[in-house]
Amino acid sequence: MKALVMTAQDAREFEKLGGLTITKPIKPAPAAYVEGAKMEEAAPGRWNLIREGVIYAHDGGATFTTPVNAGDIVFLREPWARLKNPANGEPSDRVILAADSTVAEGQTAYKWASPVSMPESAARRFAVVSKVEPIYNENVAVWSITLEAVTKAAAEAGEAGALPYSDAPSPEEGSSYFTYAGDMSPEDHERMIAAINQDRARLAEVQDRLIRIDNRRRELAYLNFEGRDKVDPNDRAALQEEDATLDAEQAELAREEAELRHALEDAGAPAPTTADRAREKLAAIRSRRGEIANFDAETKVSNNYDIEEARLIQEERDLSAYLEGLTAAEGGPTGEEPPAGESEQTTLDAQEDEEVGSFTFGKCNYCGREWGVTLEGAKGGGYPTQRTANAAATRVCDCPEAVENRKPEVGVAFAVTTGACKYCGQLQEVGPHPSQAAADETATEVCSCPSARTARRTAEQIEDARDRVNRLFGERAEDLGFKPIAGDGAIELLERVVELIARGPISSASLNIRGQCKAKFSITSKGKIKVSRSETRSCDLEAGE
Repeated sequence: MKALVMTAQDAREFEKLGGLTITKPIKPAPAAYVEGAKMEEAAPGRWNLIREGVIYAHDGGATFTTPVNAGDIVFLREPWARLKNPANGEPSDRVILAADSTVAEGQTAYKWASPVSMPESAARRFAVVSKVEPIYNENVAVWSITLEAVTKAAAEAGEAGALPYSDAPSPEEGSSYFTYAGDMSPEDHERMIAAINQDRARLAEVQDRLIRIDNRRRELAYLNFEGRDKVDPNDRAALQEEDATLDAEQAELAREEAELRHALEDAGAPAPTTADRAREKLAAIRSRRGEIANFDAETKVSNNYDIEEARLIQEERDLSAYLEGLTAAEGGPTGEEPPAGESEQTTLDAQEDEEVGSFTFGKCNYCGREWGVTLEGAKGGGYPTQRTANAAATRVCDCPEAVENRKPEVGVAFAVTTGACKYCGQLQEVGPHPSQAAADETATEVCSCPSARTARRTAEQIEDARDRVNRLFGERAEDLGFKPIAGDGAIELLERVVELIARGPISSASLNIRGQCKAKFSITSKGKIKVSRSETRSCDLEAGE
């Protein structure tokens, strides 16, 4: 069976996500970067570097061969250690992997062996390669390899060339490309694979539509509630009708998505969430835009790459807006551009400047009188933002202006009592909320699906790490004998680094803060983010001083 080497951190991510995309250097490496050239597949697993019909060779020939191909079964080689027999102190057959190890306080850490030396018999993680493609530009030349987790039994069955393995009682219930051990004919096997691929294609269509609906409903929630005074009164009914239509479609698609994901999970096939779909598409779009950026203006126009680039830019904005909406409740920056729209300010634009929490006091938008307000079903009993708390106060205020304008607002404000988890789509009754976005926030906060729990844990991890950043580098640094670092945006940059580590794109970082100190970030064996500050001080004295 083929093998791929992984770090312990990557192995943990693979285990948690049920798959992972990794990169491996293209070998032999291209001799030099060729501007405008791109990698084209000449045959399965064999690629050529081509520009305008000219093939560029390397020291070993003209073809670059992938380390693995789509459909290959692999086991993962990871940092490992062989355990000793407690009876005689000799090495035993038992092994432990670094990704699965936690060292308690007072225990001695294992001395990990190189993953390259790990035998296949020690493997605990197996995968099927779903996609292999090159990434070639001025800065990097690597293979992007997408892996999907499979069981050991499925991997061994697939490697042996047997028909797929499963516990399914019949071919109709057979699970994935590596399922069902009964008497299945090749025709039945092909039909099974076709049915799974059809479900996966439909799931992608449903999730793409859900992303578009979510973005539009966020805009409508702003226009129907917080930005109501900016909308022509003659258009309000049409906006509310559009929102109601989208609400019904969204609920129906959410149910279909849940059914498709449930069927694919039962089949052992990949069943990404809508958020996973958005992230995967966003990464692919950015990779493609990087490729297009290497072409000169004339090549772009002659091959219609400029039209493709414009379409990709719009898709990137839409996906970024959707993902930004998902993370808004966590209070962390996403680094994504807000969606372009015709309204003066979208929901996402408003959220960027607002503190998210639990607000139980609001001021009337007309007379300024303060009122106590509560939101049934919300965590902490308050409204998610000060703006929505002020709107609630306006609804109960008895000043003439509030009373005069109350009737059209009450229908909107208390129309939403059901929220959907942003990760799994599960519907929950959460009490009256001022908008669908607020109801979804509450539903997500109380949902018990794995993605929601992971998001809450990640948010807590980020909050703890930010606190440590401020204790070491911010105003509280003096308590530990350090001087707070100077420079606009320095603390914000360090906080952004710990967020990236918590969310997974990077596992460690080291930054030099000019003339002051060095900041280092890493993940401990217990999965905690470690923040370190180091300083070196020197003093030079001349003779006689």
